[in-house]
Amino acid sequence: RGAWVAVAERAASRLARAQADLRLGEAPTVEHLGGPVAAIIEATGSMPALAAALPLLADGGTILLLGYYDELRLPYMPLFFTQARLLAAREWAPGDLLRCRDLIATGALDVAGLLTHAMPVRRVAEAYETALHDPECLKLVLEWEA
Repeated sequence: RGAWVAVAERAASRLARAQADLRLGEAPTVEHLGGPVAAIIEATGSMPALAAALPLLADGGTILLLGYYDELRLPYMPLFFTQARLLAAREWAPGDLLRCRDLIATGALDVAGLLTHAMPVRRVAEAYETALHDPECLKLVLEWEA
């Protein structure tokens, strides 16, 4: 929607899928980015990666947590100095699933590039293990048999 986006990712296969203005296979610096950034979106679940990115945040910037975290462990001073806003994603709210389904059905939302794995529902335990721990897995579809 017009935002300038930089993606930092160590896994080459994940980086190749990124749709961004700047793709980095290493931790970014302010010099890479041309200055502090207005927002950091952490989608991997890695607290060390997020902590390393905090110095990149501009004053009053926003941190959006999209990954899965057992606990939040971040250095406080970078948050304090920038008066950062910390936002956490949430599970589906009523109506979200239907809206997403409709956007996908009309082609307004293309998720094909995110779907890297599929497994039958009878292998649900293995599917969750893959989805949560395989770095090559962006999103996994559970296939329901008729």
